[in-house]
Amino acid sequence: MKTILVTINKVNIAAPRFFRKHVVCDYKGVIKVIYELEGESVKLEKNGVNIRNSVISNNEVIFDSLEPGFYQVKINNLVKSVRDESK
Repeated sequence: MKTILVTINKVNIAAPRFFRKHVVCDYKGVIKVIYELEGESVKLEKNGVNIRNSVISNNEVIFDSLEPGFYQVKINNLVKSVRDESK
């Protein structure tokens, strides 16, 4: 009989971080999501309607050219609400 030793290390993954850039003059808004899990699906909704889907690549997703409004970013079981009221 052979004995095998297995070591399990817990790896803490930080929660996703969200950043926004408001609409300014002729520039559209931007929502940036930073997350450590590569390949995770991220959904962007506006007023409850899915408008874009993307995947975490190089630890981030950027949704740009956004009009002012109310957005929800969904990743895993987390939903982040973002409101951009600038005009």
